[in-house]
Amino acid sequence: MKIFWKNRLWLAALCVSGLLCASVPARAQSTSLKIGVVDLKKVFDNFYKTAESDSKFKQEAEDMDKELKSMVADARKAQEEYQKLFDSANDQAISADERAKAKQAAEDKYRDLANRKDAVDQYNRQAAAKLDEEKRKRTEDLVSEIREHLTVMAKAGSYNVVLDTSGESANRVPVVLYTSGLQDLTEALLKDLNLGAPASFVPPSSTNSANGNPPGK
Repeated sequence: MKIFWKNRLWLAALCVSGLLCASVPARAQSTSLKIGVVDLKKVFDNFYKTAESDSKFKQEAEDMDKELKSMVADARKAQEEYQKLFDSANDQAISADERAKAKQAAEDKYRDLANRKDAVDQYNRQAAAKLDEEKRKRTEDLVSEIREHLTVMAKAGSYNVVLDTSGESANRVPVVLYTSGLQDLTEALLKDLNLGAPASFVPPSSTNSANGNPPGK
């Protein structure tokens, strides 16, 4: 569920690259620019509110999946009941009257089964659409909050431009191919964002490093 909004995240992230560019006056362009860099993917992944959002999203998805499984189980039960009624309607060992009753009951059960299957399909589509929209909205809100903090930090440090080193182009290659001697704001931004984090919060990158894995893997 984390894959479908990945491109949207990076598109939103790329906006950070030009966050201050549009407001740079013409006179500043004639002088040396102060440029900073930030790994927005690392910031996003290690922001405590991202972890909280993912946890809530996971719970919602699990609740929907539980409901869907319940509906599927009911449909399967209806399928079994229909099959029994269908068999009875064609059982020559019982009276014609009993077969007629079984046939009518089978027809009623078939309509019920069809309705249940339609309900399962509809719920599945609506649940997927709701989760997609929920994930998109939460991602946008988180990126927006990160940008607000970065804007304050960039202005306080008199930066003219801040580049996102994790941003990718439409061809899925890094937008920023090389940097040297530029101030990396990643850790400072993360520290600022996680000031309100609960004591139990452990950044994923810290967990990965402790396990001998590079951050983001």
